[in-house]
This record gives sequence, structure tokens and C-alpha cells, in this order.
Amino acid sequence: MDDEENNILKPLDALSEQRDIENWYRLIINTTLDSFWCTDSKGVFLDVNNAFCKLIGYSRDELLKLSLYDIDKSKAFEETIIHIPRIIEKESNRYETRYRQKDGTNVDVDVSVSYYSFPDTGGRFFAFIRDITEGKERERLLKANEQRFRLLFEKSNDPIVLFEKGTCIDCNDAALKIMGCQSKDKLIGLSLSKMSPKKQPDGQPSSLMAVKIFKEVINNEKKRFEWFCRSMNNEEFWVDITCAVISHENKQVICTAWRDMTKERIIEEKLKESEEKFKIFSLSGQDAIVLMDNEGNINFINQAAERILGYTEEEVLRKPIDKYFASGNFYDAQKLQIGLAEAIPHIKTTKEDSAGKALELMATRKDEKEIAVELSLFSEIVADKLRIIGIFRDITERKSTLEALQRSEEKYRRLFEETKDVVYLSTPEGQLIDINKAGVELFGYRSKEEILKINIPRDLYWDPNGRKDFKEAIEQQGFLNMYEMIMRRKDGQKVIVSVTANIIYDDIGNIATYQGIMRDLTEIKRLEGQLFEFQKLDAVGGVIGDIAHTFNNILNIIIGNAQLAKMSDACAGDVPAYLSSIENEVFRAADIVEQLLVFGRRTHLDVNVTDMNDVVRDFAKIIHENIGENIETRTVFTSKLSRAKIDVARINQVLLNLALNARDAMSGKGILTIEVNTDEITKVHNRIHSNARPGKYVVLSVSDTGTGIDEEAIKKIFEPFFTSHLSGERKGLGLSVVYGIVKQHGGFINVSSEPNQGANFQVYLPAVLERKKLERLSAKEIEGRNETILIAEDEIALRDIVRIPTQSGHRI
Repeated sequence: MDDEENNILKPLDALSEQRDIENWYRLIINTTLDSFWCTDSKGVFLDVNNAFCKLIGYSRDELLKLSLYDIDKSKAFEETIIHIPRIIEKESNRYETRYRQKDGTNVDVDVSVSYYSFPDTGGRFFAFIRDITEGKERERLLKANEQRFRLLFEKSNDPIVLFEKGTCIDCNDAALKIMGCQSKDKLIGLSLSKMSPKKQPDGQPSSLMAVKIFKEVINNEKKRFEWFCRSMNNEEFWVDITCAVISHENKQVICTAWRDMTKERIIEEKLKESEEKFKIFSLSGQDAIVLMDNEGNINFINQAAERILGYTEEEVLRKPIDKYFASGNFYDAQKLQIGLAEAIPHIKTTKEDSAGKALELMATRKDEKEIAVELSLFSEIVADKLRIIGIFRDITERKSTLEALQRSEEKYRRLFEETKDVVYLSTPEGQLIDINKAGVELFGYRSKEEILKINIPRDLYWDPNGRKDFKEAIEQQGFLNMYEMIMRRKDGQKVIVSVTANIIYDDIGNIATYQGIMRDLTEIKRLEGQLFEFQKLDAVGGVIGDIAHTFNNILNIIIGNAQLAKMSDACAGDVPAYLSSIENEVFRAADIVEQLLVFGRRTHLDVNVTDMNDVVRDFAKIIHENIGENIETRTVFTSKLSRAKIDVARINQVLLNLALNARDAMSGKGILTIEVNTDEITKVHNRIHSNARPGKYVVLSVSDTGTGIDEEAIKKIFEPFFTSHLSGERKGLGLSVVYGIVKQHGGFINVSSEPNQGANFQVYLPAVLERKKLERLSAKEIEGRNETILIAEDEIALRDIVRIPTQSGHRI
């Protein structure tokens, strides 16, 4: 390679080397765990790594538009600029400061910064930053805890002495006072044994005992002990010492809290003497007695307690009472602890003094049998010593009896609340004492509390005088059986009920309360009203059927003679037209007669087993043409038994008449719903619909959103030529025909409606299990000639007409 080529490639090599350096620089600063920034000599950011962006919450682009003055709250960078020569001399500088993050929160950081001056670009600061927020927070908490400890240490009324390696390193003023010292210098440096006689009252050397005790404290084997001390004034006294190993000023020390118990030791003998007297007294008592200290440890039990618990006194001494009472039962244990606390005079858990209150607990005998006991707790102070006395008795048998009574009451309460009939208790003056949920729901109140505040004569009786009649009837007989009354719901609706009630008398024979059971008869009465109307329709239908049959014969005679007259040779001129007019009117009358015959169930049915779902599906496809486009038709089908033995054409006529009736009620706009469902008729339904056999029924339900039907109109709705239109228009036999077809199929109809609430017609048709026959016999032409046909007809004029020879050659 010649020199010219070398001169060309040298800049390229330098450029490549520079790129490698930059790539290595970028890789190092973005992979280091510490945050990194680079600024100019004025603190403006020139570069940052990803860790710094994450620490501060800004993106790299956002930070390159800011300077350290925007995020450094303590302005430590100003000091850095001032001491640039020192940084250059030491090659780096380190300081702590606080940065403000993007969301406004602060973060404590440790900054290590270096300064370099470049000929082309001037001075640059390079820094690595480490988040020290958590460490700073720990330092602040540690300092606060030290301050709180020092405050409690100095202000405590109990003597507190700190020991390190068995030697006193600090104490509070209360400790100086009990030890008879004026300053801490007298105690600091002394061991516990130096603050005591050479030997403890039991003869053990104080030095050995102190070493052993502190070793047990450090090993967490002992937290409390009693110690015999000697003050600087040579006064000896007993203390109760509570110990804890703590960290204090970065050292492990034993913190001891002292309680002077000299007086307790002095009165101990008096207490023992008192207990002996108490034991003598308790032996003569019939109740079980247990004597405890203020911590609930047993000091004595009498013979009655031994008999109930099965333990001897030696077996229970110095054992906690909860080992035998409420053992393993959290709630009983809690009651026992509260009872022990309340028995102590200076502890009050409630406003009233509840000491001596009987507690029901479960106790465990020695043979592990659990018994129920009733325990009363008291306390007494003997020779300045508090002790707790427990008196208890075995109530297992009594508790079993009470529990049986409670179960009986719970069964009654469950029956009272869950029965579907109304059960109530009231005063003769008309105030409810109690009523079950069924009563609250029947009368439309929100809660039992609300209904118990009402006045019965004013708020529940439809006629307030009905209460007077009820009182006279029940007080005359002492009871009432299925007494019917008309009551009022909260919303003002009428409710018909049947009441069976009796009187409860007090001890002196006065009437105390009425108690009774009330059953809602409103729906039954409505159905009975329908039944009465249906019975009237049945009677009317029979009469109309007979009349229509006779009238049909008359029409046949008229049409027959008119047709014979037209066939006569003498029929000429205007006579045929007159005869045709007679025929047309007779056919119109025949249509009406046909509907009357349907109403009177005098027509022949062509029945087959058919799936009612299919009937409704086919009907829904063609109904739109008859009811209009503004009425939405909805269909609902059942997956259960849906087959019935029906005349499909007649059932389609039922659906059509009901749909047209719904269309008129909705004035051509609304929702028509046709639903197929199943129901089972029981003996109760059979009592309402006397012609309906118990069993399964397919139910066709036709509902609309129209104007509805009032109660009086429902009674007449199936009567021939009845209309609910005020104008009297649209009279006809539509619903009468529906009634006749349904009755002829062995079914019945239920109607439910209220004004402005739409109407619902439910057609019940007996369900069958057999399937529809797949093939039907095809109609065949009549065969044969010259045979004789016998006609049985009681109308002479009709017999004369049919004697004319037939076209097929048959003789009549």
C-alpha cells in the first residue's frame, strides 16, 4: 500500500476507533447499576443513563432540557462548582443531597463527581449517583426511637437499670432513689451482686446467682425474677425485676425494670394465716370454692370442688384456672379472663361493677368429661394482698333442660317465621304484638318494625266496623274457625282472608291477647268468581246450543226450499235474484249459527295429537297480516311436555280471536306475547275448575300491553255479543267462540288483568303422552250406485228436501 492510500485510510481508522469508544462508553453507562449524569460547567445535562432516568422519573429527552438546578433541592452543586480546583486535585468529590423527582417526591442520593476540562468543549462534570433514601429513613427512625427510649427511660416512675456484660452502664432517677444514691457515678460500673448482700435469703451467693440469671436472660430463658437488694444506706429490700435484651447505642444491653415488693413480702405471713382460716370456712360449705392469686393461679380448692372436678387439691395447686375452666374454648376463655379482670376492684371494664356476675363456662374433669358450670368471681384484699375467690356449681343437667327448651322455642320460631300463612299476636285494643314474615308481605309493609307500629282497625280493615264484628264473634265463642274478612294492604288494595283465631287469657281470666292464623283467599275468591261466571256461561251455552241447533234446521229448510225454487221451471224474471238474496242472507245467518254452535259445543272436532310449539310457530308466521306492523309479536316455547289432542284449525281460531282482541286493546301498537308452557292441576285447582281433571296441562298464554280489563268486565267477557267498547261497536262472538272451543277440548281459561296493565289469557289444554300419528287416512270417494241412504231427521220439512234423488243415483 502506497503513502497516498495510507493518508486516505488514517482518518477512517480514527473515525472507526472513535465510534468504538462511544459504543463502549454508552454500553458501560447503561449497564451500570448506579445512576450517571454528565453536565457542562454550568450544570446543564449533556448525558444521562437509563438508571438515572428511572431514579428521577424523567425521560432522557426531558432531562437533556434541564439542569441540576431544576432537580437539586439542597443546591449542593453550587458548592461543587466553587471547589473545582479541589476536585481536580483529588480527581473526585463526594457529597449527599436530595433530588426532586418528576412526581414531586424527594429522593436522598450519594453523588460521586469528577471534573475534566476538554480543549474543544470546555469543562465537564461526570457523576455516579446512588439512592440512599432507605438508609436515610432508617437513620431517622433509629434516631427517633433513641429519643423516645431516652424520654421513657428518664421519665419512668419505675427504677430502670441498664447492664452490659453484667455491669451497670446507665440508670434513671427512680433507680438512684431506690438505691439511695445522689448521682449515677455511684452505680455505673457496679454489678448486680454489688448492689446486694453477699448471699440471697436462700443462702445462694449473689454473684453466682446474678451471673446465672443474666445468662438465662440473654438466652431468652428468663424474663422475670425476684431479687434481694441492699442500698447504699444499707437498707435491704425485695424487688421484682423484669428483663429484656435490647440494642442501645449499637450495643447489646439488658434493660431491667425494678418494682419494690418489700411490703408484699412483709404481709405474706399474714396472708398465709388468713388463707388457713379461709380453708377451714370453705370445708363446711356446699358450693365449690377455688382460691386464686391475682394472676388466676389456684392456691386452694375445697372438697366440693374436688368432687365436681375430680382432682385433688394437690393436683391443681399453682395451676392456672383456665387449665380446667374454658380449656380449648376461645370464647369461654375470653369470658373467664374478662371475669377475672372485673373481679379485681381497681379494674373496671364497664361503667357498672360486674364483679360476682355468674359466668356460664365449660369445665373439664379429670376423666376428660366436659361439664357446664356457673362460676361467680369475687376479690378480697388480705394484708394488702389481693386474692380472687371463685364459687361454682355444676349446672350440666339444668343447662341440658334449658337447651331442650330453647330448641323447642327455636322450632316454634322457625315454624312461625317460615310458614306461608300469616301468624300473628295482637291485643284486644288493636295493636299487633308480633307477626311473621308472611304477614308483613301480605299487607305490603317493608319490615316487621313498620307493621308493628300500625293500628289494626284503622290501617288493616277495609271497613273499620269489621274489627267490631270480629271482636264480638271471637269473644262470644272464645275462638273463630275460617272466619272471612276483607282487609286492606298498605297500598290500599283489597285483600280477602280467612282467619282461625283464639283468645289467650291472663291468670285472673281477663282477655290478654288474640292469636291466630290468617290465609289469603283473594286469588281463590277471584277464581271462584270466574268459576261462577263460567258456570253461567256453561248454562247459557247449553241453551244457546239448543236454540242454534233448532235455528240451524230452520236455515237449512229455508236454503233448501230457496234452492229448490231456483231449480223449478216456473222460476223466471226477477225471482232467481230474489232467491239468491235469500240464500246470501241465510249463509250470513249460518255463519253466526256456526259460532253459536261452537260456543254451545255442538260442533264436530277433528282432533289429533299435536305439538303446541309447532302450532304457535306456524301461527306466528301469518299473524302479522291480521294485527298490523306496529305490534311486536314475541313467542316463548317450552322444552317440556307440549303435546295435546286438538283440532288444529279450531285452536288456530282461538289464537286468532285472542290476538285480534289484544290488537283492539292496544289500539294497533304494543307487544303481543304468545307463550307455550306446562302446568299441573292439583286438587285445589280442581276445586276451582270443577270440570278440570287433575293432571298435566299444556298452557297457551296470550298477553298484551293494552288498556287492560276491569273486574266487572272480566265477569262478562265471554258472554255472546258482549263488548267493552264504550261506543258499543265491535260486538261479536270472538271470545265466546274461544270459550266454546276450549271447553269442547276439555280445557279451561284463566284471565288476569287490571286497567292500564294489559291482559293475560291462559288456555289450559289436557296434555297427552302419545305422539302424533305420521299418516292419516286419505279421503276416498264414495263408491257404489243405486244404494238406499237412510236419513234420520225430526224436522218434516227438512226430510222432504233431502228426498230428492242424488246425482250419484242413490235412493233417499
